[in-house]
Amino acid sequence: MVRDEAAYKIWPILVDLARAKGKITYTELSHQIGSRDRRLGWPLGLIQEFCLIERLPPLSLLVVRKGLGLPSTGFTALDLEEQEAGFKDVWDHPWSMPNPFSYASDGVRLESLVRRLCSDPGEARMIYALVPQRGSAQRLFRLAVLQAYERRCAFCDISFVECLEAAHIIPWSTATREQRLSPTNGICLCANHHRLFDTGWITIRTNGTIDFASPPDGTYSAGDLVLSTSLEGQRARMPKNQALWPARHALAVHYEMHEWDQAPWLLAT
Repeated sequence: MVRDEAAYKIWPILVDLARAKGKITYTELSHQIGSRDRRLGWPLGLIQEFCLIERLPPLSLLVVRKGLGLPSTGFTALDLEEQEAGFKDVWDHPWSMPNPFSYASDGVRLESLVRRLCSDPGEARMIYALVPQRGSAQRLFRLAVLQAYERRCAFCDISFVECLEAAHIIPWSTATREQRLSPTNGICLCANHHRLFDTGWITIRTNGTIDFASPPDGTYSAGDLVLSTSLEGQRARMPKNQALWPARHALAVHYEMHEWDQAPWLLAT
């Protein structure tokens, strides 16, 4: 059983447990979903990640070690001293949303949807119908953008996956369903460059050239220079498949949002 399918089967069991103010052991849960493997870390990790993104109480908290009544060390959504109070939050939450892993009801894995997006970003609207919940859609978008950019920051080439993020060019809140998923509305950036991009200090032209807006005082540390001004005019590391390059329309929206005909520091508050 693939992890996405396991998460799909686990979700309603945990929702029912939350409503009944109950808990379940890893062994009991593996029996209920028909899995011989009691190591449920991967599917529970998907559920934990979804809840964190959606700012929901961590539903996976209800899966506990026998005799201890607490989850294993793989559960990281709450610190140990927060877990007892966390049970009440999970039990009291009105769990009524559809199963966020319904795309895996017939064994489909998120990775296969990633491949489809990277092969044809035009399928984004159709695929979004399979993963309408933000948590799953955000994870799919991240995987697709990181794959398109071969897991390297487009600006500084860093390849530590833990540092990499999928930056929406048109923000999620104003993007269409297609733009929320399409890798052409994203750039793979390290956390520092993601922040600079979102605040309008650094951007990318349609030809892949990096632009950085210098503040009027021009005061920088050595680290600042490496992250910012040294990149001015350089070529960003773009996807090999040009069909996955940032969409011109998306970049135009980003320019307008941050008034790139003016200096971004005039807008900073």
